[in-house]
Amino acid sequence: MATTSMSREIVETLAISQGDIFKNVKYAYIDSEDDEKVNIIELEFPLAIIVSQACDVTFMGELHENLSGKITKFMPSILLCPIYDKRMLREVNHLSEINSDNIVEIVNEKFFTSKEVQVTDNDLLYRFHTLNVVRNKKPIIQEAVIDFKHCFSVPIKYLYRSSQYPSSFLNRILPL
Repeated sequence: MATTSMSREIVETLAISQGDIFKNVKYAYIDSEDDEKVNIIELEFPLAIIVSQACDVTFMGELHENLSGKITKFMPSILLCPIYDKRMLREVNHLSEINSDNIVEIVNEKFFTSKEVQVTDNDLLYRFHTLNVVRNKKPIIQEAVIDFKHCFSVPIKYLYRSSQYPSSFLNRILPL
């Protein structure tokens, strides 16, 4: 069964933490380079959740706020996983941006079959976690899937900048 998590709106004074969900997260990486050019690929994930260890996110938040801390605990970036609509996974549309930018040619294959959906809904498939999020008893995310195979990282400064804009910072999942 999909996990249903309670959430609360983010107050600007709260530090970023594990489980926070952001909207429209941009991720860029160097695809290739030679003596003449560098090919940078930029993707935008509609939703992404912080999955870095809570203690690491807390430390990096404190380092960002105080501009000082132990170098041995420094992490250059925070780990996130994209959250996809379950229907997009079934139709293999969750990777359409990669295909449209000619990064790789996507081969259509049967993916996320009804059996995989059932196994995922029972939280028995290690790659995916199904998720519903409610705030004040109203659903804000339904029939969503976290894909742990598509993890990526961004600098904490990017997340703090995004958290200052309510349109980018969706919610904080509360512990049940």
